[in-house]
Amino acid sequence: MPFNSHVDTFKSHFLYGVLQSPSRYEVELILPEVLSGLNEFAHSSTLRVYPTFMTLPNRGFVTQKEFLHGVEREIPVGRFYENSIIMNFYETERNPERELFERWMDEIIISDPYRTYDYRGNYEKFAYEAGMIIKPLTKSDKEGSRFHIEEIYPSEILPIEYSSSRINTLSEISIKFNYTSYFMRRG
Repeated sequence: MPFNSHVDTFKSHFLYGVLQSPSRYEVELILPEVLSGLNEFAHSSTLRVYPTFMTLPNRGFVTQKEFLHGVEREIPVGRFYENSIIMNFYETERNPERELFERWMDEIIISDPYRTYDYRGNYEKFAYEAGMIIKPLTKSDKEGSRFHIEEIYPSEILPIEYSSSRINTLSEISIKFNYTSYFMRRG
């Protein structure tokens, strides 16, 4: 009877394409209704985008210290979400990608410059309508799992470096998104 080592298991997973590649993913961005059809990048309410870089969401526990007897320990009492996802997108000429995120951020704070601002109302309107689905793909381009991100909105457009020394590179825009929660499902 052959001995099944961890190396053998890894080798068989590697050879048969079972291991996940961090370079294969697809993202669906569900936009607030007012942004649908804004420009050639935001052509519909659901965009299928392929960021050049992305961080997956993380989570942990909110804990409470407990010391009844013995060693002091921390007991989980709730979920904690890091609350940010960063994505990089290639920028095309005339910057429709940036225009979308600039407008989205503007709509959260300023919908109508002539009315008194209800920041909470705008936030709820533009975060509740929005969502994101991140799909890591298998080597055969099948969906391996799904991360459903809830109440997402762009919170920051990160600085872009323009320089004459970058003549042979493509311009990218980095967006930081905030969200309230997420759940994961296997494909």
